[in-house]
Amino acid sequence: MIAAMIMTVMFVAIVGTSSAAVYTPPYWGNQIGSFTYNGHEVSAYSNANNDFFYPLHGTYGHQFQCVEYINRFYSQALGFPNMGDPNTGMNVDAKNYLSTAPSWGLVAYKNGGTPPPQMGDIICSNGNGVNKGHVAIVRQVLGDSIRVIHQNWANSIGLASENYYNKDANYYPLKMTLSGGKYTVSALGSGYPVTGWLHKP
Repeated sequence: MIAAMIMTVMFVAIVGTSSAAVYTPPYWGNQIGSFTYNGHEVSAYSNANNDFFYPLHGTYGHQFQCVEYINRFYSQALGFPNMGDPNTGMNVDAKNYLSTAPSWGLVAYKNGGTPPPQMGDIICSNGNGVNKGHVAIVRQVLGDSIRVIHQNWANSIGLASENYYNKDANYYPLKMTLSGGKYTVSALGSGYPVTGWLHKP
């Protein structure tokens, strides 16, 4: 009951009542993570399941795909131009971010090179060329790993004791190794190797 109430409130707050006629699966729009950067809190929301595609284009892209969170985070927390603007944005799949975003002024680093990813960077996967890829925001860099926040990866809501956040959405760990001065970040999961990261200079 509590989860259902939260879902209803989040749905109205995010998409407005004008979009209420569009079908949304259970838990779509529930907040499952949050990252405060530069004094701006940017929340991550559930896409209900990895295969669901919301048909209406929002301010930052199709809710709540992984790229929508990236575009919203960079715009709200970094003051970056909206890469998901339906008229002027990149509007590309996650697999194309590493090659396309540099034209917007971001610096691309290939996995297995230097420097290491930093807080606020965009971790990119090309999905092995067989899916639309994935992107995530680095929220913490540790000695042998990084933690990312992302959407449309782990979509179930968490426990009440954890503010309903999903750990794999809000604080997903990726191993990082250093060899010969070069940094390699492990795959996000099967079929999703990390191809590199994007940095706002």
